[in-house]
Amino acid sequence: IFFFGVALSQAPIKVGRTISPCGTFERESQFIEDGLNFWMADVNQRGGLLLADGSRRPLQLITYNDASD
Repeated sequence: IFFFGVALSQAPIKVGRTISPCGTFERESQFIEDGLNFWMADVNQRGGLLLADGSRRPLQLITYNDASD
């Protein structure tokens, strides 16, 4: 029964990313961040990531600031 509840969960799929919003690569990182945010918005607007079983779950991006070091 527990597995069934987990399978029906609509919890977002979390994807980690590392960018540099400050530091040496600040400018380049802005382009990458904009592109990934655009991708996330597009995926979520279409109903989320398509899983192997045909279901969809929302996407959430987790950001780590590496400060270009």
